[in-house]
This record gives sequence, C-alpha cells and structure tokens, in this order.
Amino acid sequence: MRAGMCNDGLRRHEVGRESMLIELCFSGAIVGLGVGVLLGYCLPHRLPRREEKQQEIDRLVEQFQELFQQIDRDKEI
Repeated sequence: MRAGMCNDGLRRHEVGRESMLIELCFSGAIVGLGVGVLLGYCLPHRLPRREEKQQEIDRLVEQFQELFQQIDRDKEI
C-alpha cells in the first residue's frame, strides 16, 4: 500500500511540474508579445526614416560635387 502512495505522490509532482512549465511558457509568451509591441511602437519613432536618410545623402552628394568642381576650377587657374 505504501508503494501505491509513493507513486501517487510522484504523479502529482509530475502533473504539478507540467502545469508549472505550461504557465511559464504562457508567461514568457505574454512578456515577449508585450516587449515586441513596445519596441514596435517606440523604435520606428526614434529611427530616422528612409526619406530623411535619402535627403541627407542627396545633400552630401551635392556638397561633394561642388567641392570637386571647385577643385577642378582651381586646377585650371
């Protein structure tokens, strides 16, 4: 009879362990979703947009072209 009681205790321990793992899994998923939503909301507002980057690149290209033209004019003189 004692062996049966021991097996019941093991079964309860296994079931409790499985339910704890399931709860941990769900908790991790909820936290992961929350962090994902938070980053998805915050990061795009802080990172420069593609149009802004392209405008900066175009401005720098114009400056370099003017610089090279000035160098070419100085060489001709």
